[in-house]
Amino acid sequence: MKKVAKILAGTIVLSLVACSEGNKTSGVTEEDNAVAHNESSSSVVQSSSSVEQGFSSCAAVVVPDLWNGANWFSFADREWGGMSRVQYPVNVGYESSMEELVAYCGGICATIELKAASMPMAGVGFMVAENGAATDISEWDGVCVTYSSDFAMNVSLSVTGADDTLNLEAPFVTLPKTIKNVPTLDQLLSADKVVTRCAKWSDFVAPAWVPESSKLSGEAAAKQIKAIVFVYKGNSEEVGKFNIKEIGKYDATLPQWSEPVNATDFVPSSSSGEAGNDGSQCLWNGATDGYRVNTGFGDGSETSMAGYWYIFDDAEQGGASRFEWNDADCSMNQAGCMEYLIDACGGFCGKLYVNKGSAREAHIGMAFHLDDYEPGETLPKPVDITDWGGLCVTYWSKIGFNLIVGIDSVEHIYFDLDKTEELVERCMTWDDFDEYENEIPGAEAAKQARFISLEQWSGESMTGEFNIVAIGKYSETGACGVGKLVIE
Repeated sequence: MKKVAKILAGTIVLSLVACSEGNKTSGVTEEDNAVAHNESSSSVVQSSSSVEQGFSSCAAVVVPDLWNGANWFSFADREWGGMSRVQYPVNVGYESSMEELVAYCGGICATIELKAASMPMAGVGFMVAENGAATDISEWDGVCVTYSSDFAMNVSLSVTGADDTLNLEAPFVTLPKTIKNVPTLDQLLSADKVVTRCAKWSDFVAPAWVPESSKLSGEAAAKQIKAIVFVYKGNSEEVGKFNIKEIGKYDATLPQWSEPVNATDFVPSSSSGEAGNDGSQCLWNGATDGYRVNTGFGDGSETSMAGYWYIFDDAEQGGASRFEWNDADCSMNQAGCMEYLIDACGGFCGKLYVNKGSAREAHIGMAFHLDDYEPGETLPKPVDITDWGGLCVTYWSKIGFNLIVGIDSVEHIYFDLDKTEELVERCMTWDDFDEYENEIPGAEAAKQARFISLEQWSGESMTGEFNIVAIGKYSETGACGVGKLVIE
């Protein structure tokens, strides 16, 4: 027996248009049963992401045409006794209201509220052809979706429609969520950042519980499709937002559905900064550069320790300070874990617990050496980084850090990096270090520097999340081109 769910919400009427170039899709008319081309409308709302994502510069979403276009609908889990719902930021149901929604979102956006069901779900979909007719879109080869979402998103090929039932046996793919519940770089760059993911028809498969005799392949569904449906599932009481910006034909050159969302979806590499910033001053960008800072020193061998991040805490002194990483199963002592965590975060992110325990003072942090060790020495070689002019640090933190340039195991200079409300790139010259009670001028310390660290010293307990995203040489235009620039 087929498992189906009634579609409970009213139908929203909205058109999709095709592009004269590129792979945008449109509503399919019953007359030609094919993708419409070169449509135009004075009421097109341009998606701001079309150029960024490599699509041609035409709109993905058009305001309502009640007589010709794709009917959007929403649905929830009421049939199972659930109370999940789709909440739009503006009232929908009328032509003027839908125009407001598209203008407000630059697409179809809403908040999903999952509540009190054995399998809570809710979502939206659109009828591919006019009047809910089945149609053949196999020539698209698949679909690409440009979107942002707090939830992973199932995209289903439904051979039933809004006036029938939602077929839970329909072949689907799951697109990754774009926002994570930890201070990763993609989260810090804000929820309105979108990604594109594509799937071939052959990537769409029926749920595993469907009997083999009843399974419908993605290729078969594309030949008789009525609706493309976006389903959001999760736990009761979960709430999240989504925005579907563009829907297009399959493009093999764009990121595929199974690729996870990482900071590289949003962030330029360290070699390509913002306007006025060519990235040449950037020493390390967590989104692209792994866990080794390009200090320009060290012998370059596999055994060289120059530039490698490491962490330290106060355990040997009786302290109880610790890091908590966004993957509890990954310890910094495990091979490959630091690189994995930095890649997942787009930087050095986690939660910091500062607790002195039985020690005189809590002490915890992260650091990298500027050069290698001399044979038989316990400290790395000193180097002259005067020509760096100072430092730029890109970070977000609910807890402050001391930025330290170490001369030896005791002597150093420091600069306070205050906690922030947003991702910032803070740049300071060597002279700016002199504003603090350092025993040696900043410019002198830079001539004999051994390591750079971000540390927290405190006699009080505190907790806070953080992400150290990038580090570079001083530049008035910023070093790495990520975050709000703050010049001291």
